[in-house]
Amino acid sequence: MNDTNMKSISTVQIDEITKKLEEGVKALFDSEKYMNYLKVMSKFHNYSFNNSLLIAMQMPQASLVAGYSKWKTTFHRQVEKGQKAIKIIAPSPYKIDKIQDKIDPDTNRPMLDSSGNTIKEKVKVVIPAYKVANVFDVSQTSGEPIPSLVNELSGDVEEYNKFIEAIKKTSTVPIKFAEIDTSAKGYYNIEDKCIVIKDNMSEVQTAKTLIHEIAHSILHEKDTGIEKEADRNTKEVQAESVAYATCQHFNIDTTDYSFGYIAGWSSGKEVEELRNSMNVIRQTASDLINGIEKNLSMLMEKENDYSITFFATSNAEYPDQGEMYETENIDEAIDQYKKMIDNHSNGMSGIGFTYNSKDKEDIYNESQMMLVSGNKLCLDVLDIDKFKDIEEIKFSINSIQNKIPHLINPTEQKTHSKGKSR
Repeated sequence: MNDTNMKSISTVQIDEITKKLEEGVKALFDSEKYMNYLKVMSKFHNYSFNNSLLIAMQMPQASLVAGYSKWKTTFHRQVEKGQKAIKIIAPSPYKIDKIQDKIDPDTNRPMLDSSGNTIKEKVKVVIPAYKVANVFDVSQTSGEPIPSLVNELSGDVEEYNKFIEAIKKTSTVPIKFAEIDTSAKGYYNIEDKCIVIKDNMSEVQTAKTLIHEIAHSILHEKDTGIEKEADRNTKEVQAESVAYATCQHFNIDTTDYSFGYIAGWSSGKEVEELRNSMNVIRQTASDLINGIEKNLSMLMEKENDYSITFFATSNAEYPDQGEMYETENIDEAIDQYKKMIDNHSNGMSGIGFTYNSKDKEDIYNESQMMLVSGNKLCLDVLDIDKFKDIEEIKFSINSIQNKIPHLINPTEQKTHSKGKSR
């Protein structure tokens, strides 16, 4: 992210990026890797919109879905013990005998006997009906590998923490980082209207995935049935194309992932989903880029006023008097806190931050504030005007709650106690 990026992106820039994207995806279609991928993917059922919605509501991170028997016989994979089935609606027609008028094939009118009465006949009639069926996601199975077109992204991002914070500020829905048991890197939960991103991925993979899911929340929350519903292929192509274009602008190369991902979700070599979505991709990528740029500028300006350093300490009451580990990364502070808990039996280890202001008359300059003390989450810091709007602090509390879920939350305790009868 250099100075040349700190401006509104032009239509010409977006056109150059999307042209490169289309050419790269088309080149992948001629590869042997794609041919092998197609052979396997053709065996998966293409679910209706209603069933796709049911699957997304029950397991938002689901990717490849099939029935128990199909996993076993077609893909040589076994559903793992204890896995909960995803419920969908499957056709279950049945036949009944029905007496009806016999129709003359020439006149298309009921046939009459010699007495002038309508001739009747017994026929089998198919009655449409449906039943609940069980299917499972690939993440719930084990066995022979499924071919993939994408490669896990690796590498670091310049000013990563600020970049992620700038991306998050562009989102209109909540974002949380958590362990995801499936192969999914992240997902947009259409029921809870929130984005979940897999923890502990590389910086490049995390940034790309976050932009991809924000694109979903922007583009596909509008699907109400009034406009023509975009199919799953189109949605995925749109979201990944927006992520690719946005990352390219910030000099983050996602080629190894994005080209294969888009090819995998395209219905053919002409990449119709991509070509028909160019306008929406351009507009969404442009809006996201400009939003991220604006937020980055604000974060850079704030940096001139103060800095935050996180720490883990073996003495939460007097941090400086215990074993202390300082870092700019909240995740590292959390890891050190966990080690201290294991090594110290007094239970007074904690996590906090040091606030350093360039204004030496700032009463909070060099103050140490606790976020965790022993097994308790300290949220009092958010009651202080100086700290309540600092995104780094709010982000750190969110990370702590996700990575140390067993901590006692005083706010929740107060809520529960108010509801108790005496």
